[in-house]
Amino acid sequence: MKDAVSIKVDGLPFEHKLPEVVRVSYDVPSLSIDVKSFDMDEDKATIKFNGIIGFRVLDEGNLLEFWNNKRPKGWLLEVVENGWFDLEKKREGFVTGYFEDKPKEYLILGINDCVSVLTLSKPIICNAPRLNKWRKI
Repeated sequence: MKDAVSIKVDGLPFEHKLPEVVRVSYDVPSLSIDVKSFDMDEDKATIKFNGIIGFRVLDEGNLLEFWNNKRPKGWLLEVVENGWFDLEKKREGFVTGYFEDKPKEYLILGINDCVSVLTLSKPIICNAPRLNKWRKI
């Protein structure tokens, strides 16, 4: 598979630190992912997605096509080409691949685990330093 092409999601807290994915919680309407930096500040954030098509959690070593020199800085990326969606689209049984409106694909990079998300909406981030409420990115 070719290297994934992604773009940085702007406005992230502690965007220059690679956090640990510490919790993944799914209920039918939404997916929430908690990340935490393990430095002196111990910054935390929760990323929430609505309109979930699917998600997966994999060790970062199983996603080497995303760790390339084209990858922008940051820990939340929007994957625009050669990602999980494009891989699944090769399967005949992946009905979402036949839809006219392609879902958005996001990747949360963690120190050990990474979370790929196929969604119909943009992420919302909360519980971050200097952020007192939910906000759309």
